[in-house]
Amino acid sequence: GGKGTGIIGAVNYLSEKGMNAFSFLPMNIDGDDKNVFPYISDSQDDFQRIDVSKTAQWEIVFEHADHMGMFLHFKTQETENDQLLDEGELGPERTLYYRELIARFGHHLALNWNLGEENSNSDDQRRKFFEYFAATDPYHHPIVVHTFTGAKDVVYEPLLGVDSFHGASLQSRPENVFEDTVEWVLRSTEAGQKWIVSNDEQGDAQTGVLPDAEDPDHEIIRRDVLWGNIMGGGAGVEYYFGYAHDDSDLTCEDFRSRDRMWDISRYALDFFTDNAIPFWDMVSESDRVAREDAWCLSQANGDVFVVYLVGGGSTELGLLDQSGSYAVRWYDPRNGGPLYDGSVNQVVGGGTRSIGSAPADADQDWVVLIRRGDGLISFPEPTPVPTNFPSIEPSMSGSEEPSEEPSELPSGAPTASPTLEKSSSPSSSPSFGPSLVPSFQPSMTPSNDPTSPPSTQVSLAPSVAPSGLPSLLSSNFPSIAPTDG
Repeated sequence: GGKGTGIIGAVNYLSEKGMNAFSFLPMNIDGDDKNVFPYISDSQDDFQRIDVSKTAQWEIVFEHADHMGMFLHFKTQETENDQLLDEGELGPERTLYYRELIARFGHHLALNWNLGEENSNSDDQRRKFFEYFAATDPYHHPIVVHTFTGAKDVVYEPLLGVDSFHGASLQSRPENVFEDTVEWVLRSTEAGQKWIVSNDEQGDAQTGVLPDAEDPDHEIIRRDVLWGNIMGGGAGVEYYFGYAHDDSDLTCEDFRSRDRMWDISRYALDFFTDNAIPFWDMVSESDRVAREDAWCLSQANGDVFVVYLVGGGSTELGLLDQSGSYAVRWYDPRNGGPLYDGSVNQVVGGGTRSIGSAPADADQDWVVLIRRGDGLISFPEPTPVPTNFPSIEPSMSGSEEPSEEPSELPSGAPTASPTLEKSSSPSSSPSFGPSLVPSFQPSMTPSNDPTSPPSTQVSLAPSVAPSGLPSLLSSNFPSIAPTDG
């Protein structure tokens, strides 16, 4: 009675906060926590005996995650146990483990297979692992690997340009997230197989992302990690909870300990979705801005630029190769909300142009949207629901002709219509209590006053794409999530 509702409630809560992914270890024998494995026991004698009751219970969580729009990040092993199965080789124990994961969970809408956290297998072993996944997984989900902060070249360089390998699960110090992301997106692109590059662990093992009680503004994580990965052309972030603080990666039982961090992360997603920014067609191009602490994303055709001012202030944007006029609008990444007018509302192509200064708090970080034209966005009107339908009744005699005129529905008859309102039904978890039917309620009233309430209120349940990449409006939207570490 009620067993397991806590983890369902955790998924509900993360989805309600606008998050769209979470990561986990299906097997951590000999690892940090030593309490998760798909076998009937953690004895090596049982490494070829799967506990099907246990995996069926996992499936309940994963199926619910699908309904809540969550991407599943399978970290298949961790550094303490990556030599455990078949002494690190691709033998009968490891192939059984991989095949069970694929057969039981590969059907889920959005996931990736991570070959290991802080992986210490050899390059030859890793190649055999991802080749097995590529050959066995009928859904062709992305395959990535995580490694130590200082081992990126050793692990990733031999994998560049390999068709059946898809990305880097980066561990970086916060101040290096942007440059690490740019480096591996660029190097993989130049090698002919552009990678999914996410930041899945940040900072030292003791710290990571602190609880709100210790770091309510999360300035370093917001600025250097979240926006650093996005502006570097990355696929998004997952947050590691350091073990030297409360609610760590081993002890956290309540994701509300980082409630403010989830809000800050959602603001980043809202910026791209609410403003219809084509992030999938944009690349990091920070040589267009005149400051080292300013980053720029550019659309291929030059219609849209996004500038992130890490330390506030202003900068100039290189538009020498562009023509026409551009609208300039400002977004507050600390509090979300609408776009604001700054000191400059419009620039023209053909030179290097100042984007002006922020509407307020000029010493804080700001996001600047520079869009060709007037900057206005048109959202399509919803299709109206018909109010009357033709009456179609079976003939009892076979001689009657159907009426050519539609009949009106009687007054008070029930009709089917879509609703964007939240469900009033209680959550399946009393611990968190989020709605199971998130709403999307944009207000189209513009506001240029940074002190006014936000004009757009959104509770998002991100969609997922069959390609296995997390998304809100496209198949490769940045994922933002808690990580197991």
